[in-house]
Amino acid sequence: MDKIKKFDLNKLLTLLVSFMLVFTMMFAMACDNGSDDSTNSSNSSAKEETTAVTDYQTVKNGDFQFGTDDEDDTYPVYTGINWTRYRDNSYSSSAISSTKNSGIIDTADAAYDELSAVNKPAKVEGEDKHFNPHTPEYYGLVKDSEKYVYNEETAEENPNEDGLVTSGSKILMIHNVTSEATRGTAQKFTSSTSLTSSTGYGKITVWVLTKDLKTMQNTKEFGAYISVAGTTTSTRSPLVLKNINTNGNWAQYTIYVESSAYATSKFIITLGLGFGSDTYMAEYVEGFAYFDNVHFEEVEQQEYVDATAALDTYSIFELDGTEKDAAELKVNQANVNFAANGDKKDAFDQTNYDNTTKVEVAYTHKLPSTAVPFSAITWTGEYNNSFAHGQYNEGAKYGDDTFANVKASLTTDHAGLNANALTHPQSDSVEVFYLNLTKLASYTLTSGAFEAENNSFTQVSMNTNVNVAIGQTGATIEVEEYSNGKWNSVATVASNYTTYSTDEGVSEWNDVSIFLKNTTGAKVQYRIKLTLGATDTQFEEANKSLSKGYALLTNVATTTLTESEFDAVSSSADYKSTITLGNSQYPNGPEEDEDEDENYYFNTSSAYEGAIQTNLAHTVIGYTGVVAGHSMVGGTGSAYYSSNVVSGLANTKYIDTYTDLIAAEQEAVKALANGENIQPLVIKNNAQASYGYLGSALTFAANSTTLVSVQVKVLDNATATVYLVNADPLSGFHGLTVADNDENDHALKVSVTDTTAPSADDKWVTVNFVITTGDEDITYRVELWNGTRDGSLNSEGTVVFGKVSSENFSTASVTALKAKLNADFVATDADVESYQHTRANTEVTYTDENGEEATYNRTYAPKTVFTNYVKGSTIIASYETIHAPLTVDETTSTETDEEDSTTESEDDAATAQPETSWTLQIISIVVAAALIVVLAVVVIRQIVKKNKKANVSAKSYYNRNSRESAQAIIAANKAKREAKQNEEAAYDYENPENNV
Repeated sequence: MDKIKKFDLNKLLTLLVSFMLVFTMMFAMACDNGSDDSTNSSNSSAKEETTAVTDYQTVKNGDFQFGTDDEDDTYPVYTGINWTRYRDNSYSSSAISSTKNSGIIDTADAAYDELSAVNKPAKVEGEDKHFNPHTPEYYGLVKDSEKYVYNEETAEENPNEDGLVTSGSKILMIHNVTSEATRGTAQKFTSSTSLTSSTGYGKITVWVLTKDLKTMQNTKEFGAYISVAGTTTSTRSPLVLKNINTNGNWAQYTIYVESSAYATSKFIITLGLGFGSDTYMAEYVEGFAYFDNVHFEEVEQQEYVDATAALDTYSIFELDGTEKDAAELKVNQANVNFAANGDKKDAFDQTNYDNTTKVEVAYTHKLPSTAVPFSAITWTGEYNNSFAHGQYNEGAKYGDDTFANVKASLTTDHAGLNANALTHPQSDSVEVFYLNLTKLASYTLTSGAFEAENNSFTQVSMNTNVNVAIGQTGATIEVEEYSNGKWNSVATVASNYTTYSTDEGVSEWNDVSIFLKNTTGAKVQYRIKLTLGATDTQFEEANKSLSKGYALLTNVATTTLTESEFDAVSSSADYKSTITLGNSQYPNGPEEDEDEDENYYFNTSSAYEGAIQTNLAHTVIGYTGVVAGHSMVGGTGSAYYSSNVVSGLANTKYIDTYTDLIAAEQEAVKALANGENIQPLVIKNNAQASYGYLGSALTFAANSTTLVSVQVKVLDNATATVYLVNADPLSGFHGLTVADNDENDHALKVSVTDTTAPSADDKWVTVNFVITTGDEDITYRVELWNGTRDGSLNSEGTVVFGKVSSENFSTASVTALKAKLNADFVATDADVESYQHTRANTEVTYTDENGEEATYNRTYAPKTVFTNYVKGSTIIASYETIHAPLTVDETTSTETDEEDSTTESEDDAATAQPETSWTLQIISIVVAAALIVVLAVVVIRQIVKKNKKANVSAKSYYNRNSRESAQAIIAANKAKREAKQNEEAAYDYENPENNV
């Protein structure tokens, strides 16, 4: 007999309680901002949550698969992609804007169909669809070994994945079009990745496709370009592969790069379409350029040599070491016949790959160097005197031979040494010089004498390989010079080093670079010493002091540098030393080197280093010379030169020969030198004119005080004016001001003449600006003028600027400066110009006496924000009351005393938690109340059940009468349901509206 199943209220209530508990936890987790922003940020977008692939490429986003998402429907994407879009500014001003966007697009069929028609080339002839560039991979042009799909689980097993491009359908598009048909414009994308190579050599590859290119010029030489700019201390002339027009086919471009031998070279890649500015449009291009799979990899020296042997190599230097003009490194790629890509390939096709157009060139930052054959170096060797004991005067030998023969010798002389594991940086046939200690010893090799010409700058470079037993003394390299009839040590380049790698089990090669400067006035002889083993004067236990092993030298070369290149030395060699020869000539220490004391503030470019010896050098690094009213000072002019003005840097070493300055002016400038050579900026107006030099953009940090000082001397009856100017181009380059509305009032400028600016030493007058910032950074630049920037006060005569400096200033220093200015220069009220500013009202939010939030306006009294000490040539300006917050929150805490006593660690933890939403608080209270009610019902139900069970425990639950009664009720209910169903109309599935 079947049991009758009862409705179990307890189970229902238990289920409800469980459900509500789970719901509360899920809701709290969903609403919780979390304390770990990296994993639980409520601001994380869906894009961030779905991005599971990490970009390991050497050129970040070189395949253009990152910074976008499969859900993006707003292609092209050009922000947050590790590439920055610019309009070209080849001629000092930016090209006009394209009317269509550029950036990453998705070429997968479905995504490309969604791309707006204006961002696609013309439709394919004879078909109703637009040309789709697809990707090189789509056409089977990319080997599987050149790409990967990153898998975190296999990354450690496949380290070659790092740096390769990923597999995908996205590419970079540059789309140039303007309102004037076929004119186009000039745009480019620059990588955010700065590339360096530990080997000094690298390989950059880029895939390019262009489509529907047009130009207004009557020439076929136009198109896309790839630029690789190298940097040391400044940006070098970039190699530009220009005028690329592939006519709808993908082509691969490879640029092999060779780093500087004297400074760390970094390379930056730019991809572009067209050149020009808003006025120069001769190289504008209209149409589409696509780029994909931008990749960089380091290569070894020999691989670079082999790969570039038959290639065109472009150097940034002339044979004499001077730097080439940028125009000489623009390599024309016009009129190349590009191979067709063919149809889509489902798998890699070697034949299709080999038919791809490939263009390869080399780009070097190395100065021409001269290899020094070992036959030209006379080496002498000797055991160190401190170890002149019979048993140690043996076991050392040295000489030159091919690397292959040296390895054979090392294998014979050193049992257990795996010499066959050694590899030469180039090949086994290259000559190597070696010092081989087959027994415990200490031995020194000394080279023959080299000569350094007067006023010469030289690099001596070599590769070394050193291996001794663990705990024994390694190699030491020293440089000596000959002076006062003997050889004197001037520098230790490397000390007690070995190149053996315990991780690899082999001895690696290290780079050594020695930079030598000779400005003694005569030739200087120098030599190199290599010691293997201890050089201590006191003999110690042999196994602690002596060594057994070898030292190898190879690739010894000398390179002649210019002075500017020598000053840029920042070699990444393993061992480097920069040496000034001649110091050991002086028994009481080196005399003051005149050049060392010439710490000029102003400098000219390397191209004018010779010119400054005969006349003023117009070019000043970090400054631009312009005529008054130029567009760079908010005017409309465009002149950088004036026939009435001669200007530039003077050097007092050579000033007597200058024809730009008369004898009296030459003497006046030399008088400013204070006994040492100086290199000031001179602006000479031969007639009434205004001419100035504009400095680079700088920044006053928020909530700081800075003193900017300028040394100036006025000759004749000229007027010098120094400005602090807003350097933001959007501002119009007006002078910094603390005025309310009028930009011309209280502009930060100081005019100086002989009568208005007395000087204590009658030489330099110092112009001072003391700037205190508020809550905002201020971008500014310094302008140095003879006359005024707007031409309102022209000047005739000569002004000289000696130095521009800035330093952080304290409140106490400002007070002291004011006191000195008041004492020295304030005679009447007319000598001081001041301006007061009333700070805008602040809306203060606070907690009133009822604990409620309230607000009021806080008002302020006027405060002096600008003071001009006319005779003191000093302006003190404050932006604290101008750039101040307009709202302040001063609400008080409602925590109890017990809460206030929370430990410091608990306070820190509480502070780290985000604020809880008021909606979450209300919902939590409601859910808690519901839980309490449910639990109460359960408890009451249990009590009632217990009492009822006690009352009916003696009764029989099941008998015949109860069964018949129940059966009668079931039959009655069934009859009622059937009657109700007959009354209801049938559902009309064919006409659903009739069911309403």
